[in-house]
Amino acid sequence: DTSGRLQDILHLVGSIAAGLLTWKIASSFGASLSQALGLAVAMGSAVAFVTTYIQSWNNGLNLKNVLVLLTSLVGVAGGLGIAFGSVAAGVALVMGGLSLLALGIHDVIKNGLNLENTLTIIGGLLAGGLGISILTGSWIPILIAGIAAVLLALVSFTGNGETLISGLKETCAGFAE
Repeated sequence: DTSGRLQDILHLVGSIAAGLLTWKIASSFGASLSQALGLAVAMGSAVAFVTTYIQSWNNGLNLKNVLVLLTSLVGVAGGLGIAFGSVAAGVALVMGGLSLLALGIHDVIKNGLNLENTLTIIGGLLAGGLGISILTGSWIPILIAGIAAVLLALVSFTGNGETLISGLKETCAGFAE
């Protein structure tokens, strides 16, 4: 009788141990799987971002390119965020935002102000502001980026974009000299 109870207790302890071991293996595999998935999303998105960026730099922006650039930046930041945390996502957003700003300004200088480069600059401002907000833990950078984006949109769509372009060209010429 005592032997039977010990056997039951032994089976119960064995079942609990097997359950804990399975849970531990599954949770560590799940963490690795989510990290691998995040990296895969980030890498695929980075390839799409870079190829579209180069094409847009050489041939000009169009709405399809702007959409690919913005969605792939979200993919890079999201994937890195899943794999490595919010700091990696914030850095990706800042770097991507600066890249979009440079591309948008390049397109403005090359092709004049239009909807596509305005959207690219606005996307760059917001991505950079969001990235800085994530890194600093403050909402103020995204607020400033949002205000700058609204001001840019108002200037562009009220017909004062040419004044903005000429000032931008003079500023770039000053840096070049």
